[in-house]
Order: sequence, then C-alpha cells, then structure tokens
Amino acid sequence: MIVEGTLFGRGRALFPSFETSSVLSECSPTLAALIEGIVREQVDAFHQRQESRAVLTALSAEAITAGLAAGRVAPSLPDETPAQHVDVEVAIESALTAFRDGLFFVFIDDIQCEVLEAPVALRPDSRITFLRLVALAGG
Repeated sequence: MIVEGTLFGRGRALFPSFETSSVLSECSPTLAALIEGIVREQVDAFHQRQESRAVLTALSAEAITAGLAAGRVAPSLPDETPAQHVDVEVAIESALTAFRDGLFFVFIDDIQCEVLEAPVALRPDSRITFLRLVALAGG
C-alpha cells in the first residue's frame, strides 16, 4: 500500500509518499486501527532515524561521487541535537482527535472514509491519502 499526504488547495505533498504493509495485519481493520497502525509505524521510523543520526558513518564511493557531482563532499558527522522522544500513545490520540475535529480527511483508493469505527477495505495495492485542510485567514 502507498501512503501519501497532501495539503488541500496547495497541490504539494505534506510528507514523502511511502509504502507500508504492516497495517494489513487485521482482516478488515477499522479506520481508527488504520490510522493507529500508520502513526505507530511513523513514530518507529522517526526514532530509528534519530538513532542513525547519532552514529558516525563512513562515506561510500557512491556518496563521494554524488558529492563531487554536486560540488560538495561533506562527512557524515553524528547529529549533536538532543534526541526527541515521541510518545506513540499521545501521537495516536492526537491523530484521532485531529480526524474527529475535521483537520484532515482520509481517502482509500479515492473513496473518502468518514467514520473511525467503520471497517475499511484494503488491498496490497491500495492508496491511502491523508488530505490536510487549511484554515481560512481571519476565520
């Protein structure tokens, strides 16, 4: 399945699209379970990215070649910024509250899903789209 996020009216991506299959673990998950699974997966990925930035890595030959072509070869130094911890349960509740408050819509294969407790039909080639709404200025 492909997961993507777009900003309504702007035509630009909220985040890079990514593939997932872990949310297919249930036979017919509800929309709430789908959102929870995607949030869990993304919080996990965030923590893994933070861990990988804390390690000094050697540049590969491909990275050096790409850097030369771009005009800058820079070493991959450990990130000095303090690691952030994201509480997955708080993130899930925030996402579900945002959906209930109408801050974003969810579409599965171009069909809008409106009820968190309703089962959703997922296929391995499904496209899940999160459409974030933008508040009008002054309103």
